[in-house]
Amino acid sequence: MILRSFASFIFIGLILCVGLLVFAQEQGEEDARELFLSSRPIKSNSEASAKADVKPSENSDTRKSRAGGNKNSAAGDQKSKRIGIGYTLYKRGTNGKPISVDPSYKFQNGDAVRATIESNIDGYLYIIYAENDENPTLLFPDHRLKNGNNEVAMHAPYEVPSSKDENPQRRWFFFSGEPSIDKLYIIVSLDPIAGVPIGEELGEYYQKNKARWSPSAELWVKIKEKAKPPALISKTKTFGQTQSKTEEEAIGRSLSLYEDAPQPSVVSIGSAKDVFVSVIELTHK
Repeated sequence: MILRSFASFIFIGLILCVGLLVFAQEQGEEDARELFLSSRPIKSNSEASAKADVKPSENSDTRKSRAGGNKNSAAGDQKSKRIGIGYTLYKRGTNGKPISVDPSYKFQNGDAVRATIESNIDGYLYIIYAENDENPTLLFPDHRLKNGNNEVAMHAPYEVPSSKDENPQRRWFFFSGEPSIDKLYIIVSLDPIAGVPIGEELGEYYQKNKARWSPSAELWVKIKEKAKPPALISKTKTFGQTQSKTEEEAIGRSLSLYEDAPQPSVVSIGSAKDVFVSVIELTHK
C-alpha cells in the first residue's frame, strides 16, 4: 500500500511538472509575440475608418530624430529594446501563389520558397545563406536592390528573394541536387556590421568579382557565435494561408505594418540589444 501510494505520488508529480512546462512554454510564446508586436503602430481613427493596415515607413533622418514613445508607439528607445525578428516562410503553390509553410517542412527537388522578414527596430538587415553550414554567401543586401542599401524600417516587411525581381527565376529559392540542410542567417543590427560591404562598396565588389560577397573565415566564426538560441520564441500552429494583400502592399511600397496586420509565422526575441542573429533551417530531402 505504501509503495502504491508513493508511486501514485510520483505519477501525479510528473503530471504536474509536465503541465508546468507546457504552461511556461505557452506563456513564453505569448510573451514573445506581445513583446514583438507591441511596437507596431496603432491606426488613427481616420486610418482605421479607411481600413488601412499599413503606414508609410519613415526615412532614416526622421527615424534618427525620434525619441521616447509608449507601448504602441513606433518610436521607443531602440538602444534599450531587445531586438526581435519575425518571419514567414512561403512555398510556391501549384498556382504560383505563395503559401505559408512550417519551416520544419521537408523540401524536395523542384520546391521553391521565399521568406518575408520583419524587424521590431529600425536598423540594418543582413541575410547569409550557407548550405550544410559551409560556403556562406551574402544574399541581402543585394547590389541590384536599392543600390545595396540595407537599412530597414521598424515592422516594414522585406522579401528574400524579392518577388519584384525583374528576372522570374530569381524570385524564389529553388531546391535541387543532393539532400542538404540549408540555413539562412537573418541578422538585424542597430549599426552597420564592420567588414560587410553595403551600398556602393557592395556594387563595386560585384563588378570586380562577378560574384556575391562571402565573409572571411574569421568574420564567419564571429557571426555564427552570435547565432545563439533566442531568449523567447513563438511559432504559429496553422499554416497553408496565401500571402495577404496587406503584406503584398507593405512589401511593394516599403510600408510598416499596423498592429492588426497579419502576424509572422515565427517570432524570436534575442538577448542582446545591439545585434540579433536568427537562423532559418531548411531541410532538403
